[in-house]
Amino acid sequence: MLKISDNARFLVCEDGTPFFYLADTAWASFGNVPLELWEPYLRYRKMQGFNALQISILPIIHDRSVGPGLIEPFAQDEKGTYDFSQRNEAYFSKAEQMVQMAVDYGFVPVLGMLWCCYAVQRKEPNPNRMTVEEVWEFSTFAARRFAKYDPIFFISGDTPQHDDEEIELYRVALEATKGVCPDALYTMHIAGRIVLDERLIDGIDFYMYQSGHGANHQQASQKLAQQFQKLPQKPIVNGEPCYEGHGRMGTEDRNKFSAFDVRRATWQSLLAGASMGITYGAQGIWSGQVKGMRLMAQKRKFEAYDWEFAYQLEGSWDVGFAKWVFESFKLADIEPVDLVGNEDSEIVVAADAARTKIVAYAPYTTSIEFDIDLSGYTCSCINLNDRRIWMPPVRTGKRSVIELPQFNHDMLFIAIEK
Repeated sequence: MLKISDNARFLVCEDGTPFFYLADTAWASFGNVPLELWEPYLRYRKMQGFNALQISILPIIHDRSVGPGLIEPFAQDEKGTYDFSQRNEAYFSKAEQMVQMAVDYGFVPVLGMLWCCYAVQRKEPNPNRMTVEEVWEFSTFAARRFAKYDPIFFISGDTPQHDDEEIELYRVALEATKGVCPDALYTMHIAGRIVLDERLIDGIDFYMYQSGHGANHQQASQKLAQQFQKLPQKPIVNGEPCYEGHGRMGTEDRNKFSAFDVRRATWQSLLAGASMGITYGAQGIWSGQVKGMRLMAQKRKFEAYDWEFAYQLEGSWDVGFAKWVFESFKLADIEPVDLVGNEDSEIVVAADAARTKIVAYAPYTTSIEFDIDLSGYTCSCINLNDRRIWMPPVRTGKRSVIELPQFNHDMLFIAIEK
């Protein structure tokens, strides 16, 4: 079972080894994805270095792929509204089997208890807000069902934290779940570009923010990491950066987020303070898009790729490479530092307390001036598009300058003291 590090900045295994959290987003898997597609997906993600899967226990009823083969967790009336007193055992039995398969492959299940559609009164596609009693009953049931798989729980899903009633439902869900799984780790998944409501802070173990899918708000990856560092110290992770292949929301631009956008969000999160790990999302995987289904809200988010293609998108290798870098260079203890002379908010830098390890990211090649003498360091620069290592010329002294790398992609600079 995972724990929080002594300095409350990252997760550790039972033996104290740092655990870099690399999660894939598979919100709708339980109701959408057949078992024969689940196993190849698990095998592929395991090969890439992923070690956690974020799944909503219940469907995100307003935001998923729908069509043939869909399984619902509860009986429904003619309008599609759930009767929470009539559970569909076939749904939960399949969900448990999928979690067991994931655990067998070495994944940590990260399970969402109460997506916002069950805590906020919505009209479309149907109202399904639970009562306090229904939240307590379902949370207790779900916690008992999945307890033996040692999951991490995120109690809220995409919560806008609109009102006191919504916050109270999450508090009830958290209390009920902790009553069954007192030793599990807990967090809250919140809506894009906001900070967690202070009433929810004490009950969780780490912070999860969402930089999101807004085309004009991608600097939220680092800005939110900085904001969360002002709260009581806990590990921080960007739990929903831009999804690869997802539409760039809030603009007339019809382009989709690319592997480059994923890398930018990943490294700007990690080096700005959200160093617990990173979550990846692929268009078609998060929504459970099996061939023949269609994605709801296509106008805003574009069509979804079919499941079997979506998990092979290139950006998934980039986040796996980020995990490899963190583990190979032992970067779990780095924190954001102000060491760069460039006046460029896109460049982010982190280092350990002794300045024996320095890491910088820029979304484009540029010379970088550091306020430190790097003459006693081994310096390397990685072309992140090709994952090629370039040994850059470095002018050392009281201030050191990394000369312009000779490639035209985003870059990661690493300096290790000899």
